[in-house]
Amino acid sequence: MVTDSAEKLLAEVQAIVGEEFASAEVEERILASYDATRRASLPEVVAFPRSAEEISAVLKLANRGKTPVYPRGAASGLTGGAVPVAGGIVLDLRRMSRILEIDEDNQVATVEPGVTVSDFQTEVQRLGLFYPPDPASADFSTLGGNVAECAGGLRAVKYGVTRDYVTGLEVVLPQGDIIHVGARTLKCVTGYDLTRLFVGSEGTLGIFTKIHLRLIPLPPARRTLLALFDSPEAAATAAPRLLKAGILPAALEFIDDATIECIRKQQPLDIPAAARGALIIELDGDEASCVAGIAVIERACSENGALETRRADTPADRARLWPSARPPRPRFSRPSRTSSTRTSASCRRGPRKCSAARAKSAAGMASSSPTTATSARATCMSTSCSRTAKRRMPKPKPPRPKS
Repeated sequence: MVTDSAEKLLAEVQAIVGEEFASAEVEERILASYDATRRASLPEVVAFPRSAEEISAVLKLANRGKTPVYPRGAASGLTGGAVPVAGGIVLDLRRMSRILEIDEDNQVATVEPGVTVSDFQTEVQRLGLFYPPDPASADFSTLGGNVAECAGGLRAVKYGVTRDYVTGLEVVLPQGDIIHVGARTLKCVTGYDLTRLFVGSEGTLGIFTKIHLRLIPLPPARRTLLALFDSPEAAATAAPRLLKAGILPAALEFIDDATIECIRKQQPLDIPAAARGALIIELDGDEASCVAGIAVIERACSENGALETRRADTPADRARLWPSARPPRPRFSRPSRTSSTRTSASCRRGPRKCSAARAKSAAGMASSSPTTATSARATCMSTSCSRTAKRRMPKPKPPRPKS
């Protein structure tokens, strides 16, 4: 049930972002109630701002009423930062999904927070550039969330983490002021380094509305190796010894026995029964160094107890190998409202609602008990009826969030 105070809050938020881009419908609130921690709590209002000015106005409104505000991207984080534990307003930033500029000469880019990591990586690679941070959730996590969490990723062993590639930010502070920190240049040594303070702040210091990112030239060659071991301990022991071989890998990923068992059931990698631990090692650089380096790594793996090594030299081979180290795309999530390209236009369609889902949810969802994210994802997906989602929902069905 939506209270009078929530209706008033909704009307005030709609006056800022537009009636179609703010909602207190139970479907929208459930979809904004959880993140990858699988904890959930319902907000009062969900808003979909399109600009820093709209976010500023919402925060000033929230300050007047002492209403908590939670910025939200793809909700793939594991810290609970997107969960609206005290109700209030969720600001879903995925309408802000434009790549505003890619400066090839200076090797910097400016993006909005709702751009997904993989979309951005694909776009810059077309220009011969490279954005190294590569979290396991890159296919669906957003750059704004990556900056808020200072995401690491599979390539951190060689290239570092998100913080190492953020040169500047446009930030809306909690009281609604819009500030700019850092610069859109590779070098900026003047004054306090506030950019690094904001990166990793998990939404507590402000909301990022523009992000300036450093790029590097795209490595021309890449080689990947899968090394299988008879135990997780053997694989973990081998990892630091590989680094002593004198070759710094672009990625070095450890896979334990439980994960290997899941891979056997889900992917056609034909992993032998004796394998209980694994390492995925990837090298990049020029062709000659990759060929020589992968031979050194392969020999080092054998000397450190590997049962078997398998090379993945082609893009197709790597595509089959790397999903074993990445989580699947969430089965139940809101579809992206806009395309993450430099030319994407503003989304003019508000959240579509399924009448069948509303009828079912109104009776039972609004007043039920706390839940995990699994049941929250089983509601109307804006483009399909809840009856379809219900057929796909995992069993047993957990309880749902309370209002």
